[in-house]
Amino acid sequence: MPRILIVDDDPSIRTIVAKSLEQLPFAVGTELASNGLEAVDIAGRDHPDLIVLDVMMPEMDGFEVCQKLRSQVETAFIPIMMLTANPSEEGRIRGYMVGSDDYVSKPFNVAELNARVTRLLRRAYGIS
Repeated sequence: MPRILIVDDDPSIRTIVAKSLEQLPFAVGTELASNGLEAVDIAGRDHPDLIVLDVMMPEMDGFEVCQKLRSQVETAFIPIMMLTANPSEEGRIRGYMVGSDDYVSKPFNVAELNARVTRLLRRAYGIS
């Protein structure tokens, strides 16, 4: 069963994303982190199969988290989907430049989120 780390400083967004992922055509396990520092710690310890990562967070933003994870051998190849309330072109470009695999705007469509998650898991692990 794929394990997905959901990182967002807003508890309601974490819950919405987790509930959305329950609608995937296969079962997944979810783990939650409320900030970037916690996300880096959990990812290094638990090696999730995918990370859904908020961009705007206190202490360490999503760009910094993504860059940090890509710089460590243990976490460098975990697929990362950035989730943001600021869908600017500059933000998307920056997200891709620090190593994100996908970039989704809030509010998101559940079917689209799940399609993108499925695509990333299929590409990385052959999960269907």
